[in-house]
Amino acid sequence: MGGGDSGVPRPNRRLLPRWLKFLLMLLGFLLAVAALLWVILDLSTGDALEGELVQLRSQGWPTTLDELHSGPIPASENAAVLYEQVGPLMVGLSGAEWELLDRLADSGTAGSLATDELAKLESALLRRTPVLQLLRRARDRPQCQFDIQFSDGLGLHVNYLRKYNLIGTVRCLNQAMLLATEKRNGEEVLEHWLDGVAILRSQQGHGVLIIEMTRQACTAMLMYRLEQILRKHIFDEAQLQAVLKSLDGLEGHDSFAQGMRGQVPVARWVFRQSLEELGPLSGWDPTGQSRGPRSSRRARWANAVVAGVDWLWRSRLARPFRQYNEAQTLRFVAEVARLSEKPYCQVHNQLAQLDTQHTQMPFYAALAKVLCGGYEGLTSLVRWQAHREANVLCGRVALGAEIHRLRAGRYPQALNELTPDILTAIPIDPFSGQPLLYLNDRSRVVVYSVGRDRRDDGGSEAKGTQYLPKDIVFALRRTPAQKAEGAPGQ
Repeated sequence: MGGGDSGVPRPNRRLLPRWLKFLLMLLGFLLAVAALLWVILDLSTGDALEGELVQLRSQGWPTTLDELHSGPIPASENAAVLYEQVGPLMVGLSGAEWELLDRLADSGTAGSLATDELAKLESALLRRTPVLQLLRRARDRPQCQFDIQFSDGLGLHVNYLRKYNLIGTVRCLNQAMLLATEKRNGEEVLEHWLDGVAILRSQQGHGVLIIEMTRQACTAMLMYRLEQILRKHIFDEAQLQAVLKSLDGLEGHDSFAQGMRGQVPVARWVFRQSLEELGPLSGWDPTGQSRGPRSSRRARWANAVVAGVDWLWRSRLARPFRQYNEAQTLRFVAEVARLSEKPYCQVHNQLAQLDTQHTQMPFYAALAKVLCGGYEGLTSLVRWQAHREANVLCGRVALGAEIHRLRAGRYPQALNELTPDILTAIPIDPFSGQPLLYLNDRSRVVVYSVGRDRRDDGGSEAKGTQYLPKDIVFALRRTPAQKAEGAPGQ
């Protein structure tokens, strides 16, 4: 037979059109390139993150929440055990009692209250007697370790504040000092003051920022009360010397820097959580549960979207994004912590730059930008720490001036009269880097710091920027007009 066509159609070997083959090849090429880019990004961002962590560890900084927890100490030596017992015993004052206290504080004299009103305040203070007894015992304990559940991450803030309520305890001591001052009982005032100082010292050196924030608030209350007490002239020289000695190291600069370093593990903790867990912390509520009932269908859709995004967030696909954002956030937090180690007068410009640095981050650092924007509060805390340091240092000089008044019958005309007999040196203003300032113009005697604007406004207590006084003032004598207006906030 011939080799011609047998009449049977040959199979079509071109099963796919050429254009479709080309598209599939192009898609495969793009996927290969994307996979290669993902590997490169994963390695580079992982190296960047690990580099940040290696640098922090080499400096001895904690990088996990477990590293913030020190070893246990015996309960019999732990002052925190007694502070925890104080909370349930804090009997709140009634509205009428608070009104009497406010009148007493504003007027500065017991003459503004009737005898029965003073008796009512005395009765309110007696209800706090168990509290004061526990505080006296806590003062004699050498160590303090607060029981904080670090596994709760940011939730440890609420747990700590509720469990120990140290701010409320210092407020109670302030009330006790106010009433003892009106009775002109210097010894009783001194005992309450030393209880308050013991609380401040118990909060130093834990490496936890929320404890440092609580210490700042307690310091503000105690220094404000000390200013009022010194204007009453109820202390003798021995008591003034005891108060002056109690202020040694109470500025807490190193303790605050340690607390700022402890914020690094908290920042890392954020990147280990799901979006559902992070939502309440940031105020994000995609399902709308906090806004009341919603249709079950709408809630299911919202939950499904959150679950999908959360799965993507925790998947390997998003790992380069997480690593890059975590590295950026750690770099920002660590830089603020490093600046907090130095005197404020040396770093105020760098802090101002950090306030806006996060806005220059690229779009793929969206989470870091949000977190660093929230962590702008860290730079504000550094400023508040300098403010509290100035409060304590001004208090030291004011105590020296009061001792001079008892010895010489007058306040010093200049601070050099206090050295070296009363003070070894005049403390340095954390805002200016120069010695604290002093004004004695007969009608007014004040020790002051130039404050956050770093300008000498002559000891002005008028409101400046951000609703703060222009200068940070510790007034030993005020003009009649200032007495009528009452003391400004510190």
